[in-house]
Amino acid sequence: MATHIATLHVGALLVSAVTTAALAGAGWRHREKPGATAFAGLMVAVTVWTTGYLVGLTVAPGGRYLWEPIQWFGIAFVPVFFIAFALDYLGYEESLRRVVGLASIPAVATLALVWTNHIHEQFWRDQEIVTTEGLEIVGQVAGPGYYAFIVYAYVLILAGSVLLGRLAVRSDYLYLDQSVLLLVGIVVPLLGNAFSVFGRTPIPGLDLTPYAFTITGLAFGNALFRYSLFERVPAARQLGRETVVGSLDDAVVIVDEMDDERTVLYCNEEATDLFDVDAEAAIGDHVSAVVDVEGVDFEAPDALGELAVDSRTFEVRTSEITDRHDHLLGHTLVFNDITERKRRERTLERQRDELRLLDTLNAVVRDINGALIDANTRAAVSETVRERLAASDLYDAVWFLDEQALDAAELPAAPETDGGTTVEGDLATGESGLAVYTDEATIPVAGEETPDDKGVWTTVPLVYGRTVYGALVLFTERDEAFGERELAVLDELGESVGRAINAVETEQLLLSGAVVELELESPDGPLAGATAGTDRELSLDGLAPADDGLVAYCRVDAGDPDVVATALRDQSGVAEAEPSTEDPDLVECRLADESVVFPLRECGASFERVEAAGGRVEVAVEMAPETDVRTVVERVKQDLPEATLHAKRRREGPVDEAGALPADVMDGLTDRQQEALETAFRDGYFEWPRESNAEEVAESMDISSPTLHNHLRKAENKVLAEILDQE
Repeated sequence: MATHIATLHVGALLVSAVTTAALAGAGWRHREKPGATAFAGLMVAVTVWTTGYLVGLTVAPGGRYLWEPIQWFGIAFVPVFFIAFALDYLGYEESLRRVVGLASIPAVATLALVWTNHIHEQFWRDQEIVTTEGLEIVGQVAGPGYYAFIVYAYVLILAGSVLLGRLAVRSDYLYLDQSVLLLVGIVVPLLGNAFSVFGRTPIPGLDLTPYAFTITGLAFGNALFRYSLFERVPAARQLGRETVVGSLDDAVVIVDEMDDERTVLYCNEEATDLFDVDAEAAIGDHVSAVVDVEGVDFEAPDALGELAVDSRTFEVRTSEITDRHDHLLGHTLVFNDITERKRRERTLERQRDELRLLDTLNAVVRDINGALIDANTRAAVSETVRERLAASDLYDAVWFLDEQALDAAELPAAPETDGGTTVEGDLATGESGLAVYTDEATIPVAGEETPDDKGVWTTVPLVYGRTVYGALVLFTERDEAFGERELAVLDELGESVGRAINAVETEQLLLSGAVVELELESPDGPLAGATAGTDRELSLDGLAPADDGLVAYCRVDAGDPDVVATALRDQSGVAEAEPSTEDPDLVECRLADESVVFPLRECGASFERVEAAGGRVEVAVEMAPETDVRTVVERVKQDLPEATLHAKRRREGPVDEAGALPADVMDGLTDRQQEALETAFRDGYFEWPRESNAEEVAESMDISSPTLHNHLRKAENKVLAEILDQE
């Protein structure tokens, strides 16, 4: 009977020893993973304990005294390896070496006390071998050293168990199974040891701990092989959290690196809100179930990427999680919202693009203004503008419409409900209009081919004062085209082209042998108002420029000049009116607006006669032969609705060669002097009143005002010298 009982004891201990030895080998094979090396050491210590106790039970009494201290090579280091496993497995690398180093000192001291106990008897006071049912059991009376070790061992084991218990509670159930099995494998031997220490065993002196290690082996084996103890390690979670300390305001996802599966280990609250996932459901799933991994770089140790989530943009920082041996455990993904930064970058990029465009456009405009100096016909003006705009690559199509073509185009004035072409603004008043071009609505310009692609177009009125000579129509496929500043530059270009057309027509009027004579009459305006209901008669002797209008020199043909001046001051559109100090029959009157002379001057008219009497003013002007009379009359009616055209005549006649300039009058000028003189003439600098000042002319030539005055003074002196010498 005793033999059978002894056999059962040996069999149970043998199973325990073999199981823990196998687990030691399995742990060693995973030694690159956190906690695996300490786990292997723990299983080796348990195996030594169990084996030593097994052999000691079955040998002769003399051998029993030898194997008793041998098994303590395992017993003394079980707490050390257990706390090392718990710290390493859970990712507490900073505490690992310090704690293990301190814990090893009592273990070594315990071994020293055990092997020298026969000298001092501080570990055991007395030992007696008792043979019970075929087993050699040592009865011992414990000393202070033994109880000190028990306290030390229990403290370490309980500390490690608490850490594993926290893992089970706080791991969002991801490590629940592993944690429970580990705790079972620890608690059962611990209880067996407690019963043995306090003498509550079935056989007095029997140590139940080695037997309980069978449960340890089964529990640890399940944790290792069934629940991937060293494949999905909480160290990745712990170290990942440490990696993102200070970034907790951002969304954080931690994934492990288990056979390239990249399973989610942790999602903070910001991440669950961002990706609209449940934390418990996401943990344990592949990372692609939570995050679009196309924007994530898992290959670099520290990588940056971008990820779009709904309408926001996030910067994704991917960082490797490694242990102290630089073994890859997983990755942390930190998502930083950079939506505003990207918006600012896009804004800055648009601004840079706009500045580059404006620089190019301004250069083109300067080139056009310089080229317009040589344009002596309206067709030349049109061709100059079209060629330079088309060559700039800023616009895919350019149309030049005169007044008649603009009317024929019939551009819609309101947007269509289904999209299409829209025009905002009134071209007749010289306001820019922005229009949208689509496949369903094109610009119906006679004789012009319209683009087939989608894009945008704008109309740029060609104006001089308030006279519209036509429009430029510009089409482009550029994104963000025709912004506020681009339209402002184009408006200035339209004014420059309008001024050039006016100058060309004025020049043709002066040089051509044929003119169109117009006679108009109006009851509106200050001159007509000053003579209404009286016998006063006025005539215009001349015009001079003023800061806010024109100075009209009115000859009083009938009436008192003082009374006339008073009557003029009472008229709308008159700022000042005073009798001349040099000519008693002359009144100097500053016109601000509402006079027939303003629209006619803008249309390039040369005044032959302006007379006012009986509340009406009559005007006779000469204009270039190709002038569209209807456009002139409409322009006058904008300011003076009651104005009427009384007569239109075309007069033919040769140019008076006697008054022509000598052919070589410009030969004595330098190129720069000639350019300055011609630019000033084209810009209306010599008009009366002046249509531009010296600063404006100098800016168009890209020179300073003093330099311009120097060139003009020398050029005028040379031209006058040539003319006077000819006389």
